[in-house]
Amino acid sequence: MYVPYIAFHVMVFERLIAALDRQANVGYLMYLCDAFGYLASVAVMLYKNFCAPDLDWVEFFVGASYVTAGVSAALGIGAMAFFRNRIRKAP
Repeated sequence: MYVPYIAFHVMVFERLIAALDRQANVGYLMYLCDAFGYLASVAVMLYKNFCAPDLDWVEFFVGASYVTAGVSAALGIGAMAFFRNRIRKAP
């Protein structure tokens, strides 16, 4: 499950650095994503245990998966639109 995560982030971050015409690497951006991923994991556990303790873990996981898929698709489409727009403006 980690390989698609790395491949997607590296692809997006490398294109972002190229689109912004900066000299950089993806190390810091990957660190930030990992940190927010760990924070989100803790937030999910806290929410499940304190805000929805009666909800079954499977039901919670399925619902969270649908939300994550929707948000990821929207952000992916947004990234695609950004890069497409940025490439068209490039000389």
